[in-house]
Amino acid sequence: MSHRSPYLTISLAILSLLLVFVLIINPEPSFQAAVRGLNIWWEVVFPALLPFIFVSEVLMGVGVVHFIGVLLEPLMRPLFNVPGTGGFVLTMGFSSGYPVAANLTTRLRERGHITKVEGERLVTFATTGDPLFVIGAVAVGFFNSEQLGYVIAFTHYSAAILLGILYRMYSLLPPLQLLMKNHSIPYFTGPYKLCIAPESVTIVPLAS
Repeated sequence: MSHRSPYLTISLAILSLLLVFVLIINPEPSFQAAVRGLNIWWEVVFPALLPFIFVSEVLMGVGVVHFIGVLLEPLMRPLFNVPGTGGFVLTMGFSSGYPVAANLTTRLRERGHITKVEGERLVTFATTGDPLFVIGAVAVGFFNSEQLGYVIAFTHYSAAILLGILYRMYSLLPPLQLLMKNHSIPYFTGPYKLCIAPESVTIVPLAS
């Protein structure tokens, strides 16, 4: 059971009350912002997500994902250290945005197509914004510039691919718990050796 600091609890409570107070004294801007957010969701986010969610479920149901995994294994494994089925998740994530990639990764994990570590690697770079949202909502909607949208999209997806390449090294070393499972790990601290084992912690004097 986690214990939260009382100072953190009080700070969060104060911030929540301040937020409510600001909303009360500024009802019209708050209402307009809420309406704008709902419009963006209904006109941009919802149409961009719904078709891809249906298509991804159909493709997984008929076995296309396994076929794509076999084709993309030579690319995905050396580049991102994930199975070829990750290519399907990457394609759907780049084209439809979050949370489709995270959902598909969970489905692949549940079906045993990927391991836990591979799923963690995959989510880090496949979960991105879709082009319609990046170019339409962000660039045009907020900055009124379609050209800026292509710059943002290129930066966004390039950073995701770079993160995937860098993150391919994730969890190559076994966790500390596995190292400690059958062996004690010595830590040299001055004249003593601290041996950490799964069952105990022992301080052993070093021979002079």
